Amino acid sequence: MSNEYYELADDLRRKINEKHVCLYTSDFIIGFCKILQSICNENIKCNNSLRSPKSTEALFGTICRKCVPLWEIHYKYYLEIHFFSGKYESSSNISKCIDFLMKNNHAFIDELCERIGFSKLYNAEEKERIKYNIRRS
Repeated sequence: MSNEYYELADDLRRKINEKHVCLYTSDFIIGFCKILQSICNENIKCNNSLRSPKSTEALFGTICRKCVPLWEIHYKYYLEIHFFSGKYESSSNISKCIDFLMKNNHAFIDELCERIGFSKLYNAEEKERIKYNIRRS
């Protein structure tokens, strides 16, 4: 069923001359992970860092069958961070958000690396480079 859905979406894009460019580039993924790490290291407000135009476009823009697995994990994590940010930053208590990130960041990175390994967006060399860079960020 899902392949049918994506084929219909691809056909529709062609019919209306809509081009899709996957936004989950290696630079985006590495940059996103660096932002998360800087939130933990520098105690900055989570929402402010994650609401950049590029992050917003990647999370709320168009996606294709190749970027769905990467979009899904980013979106899920973004919602969790957004929940904690909204709940705690309004009272100037960002430590709970940072605690959440520090506790869950390794699991996010592990799941992200696993999905990168299966992704059709990158060749084998690029997959290894991305995983190396996000693990060391």
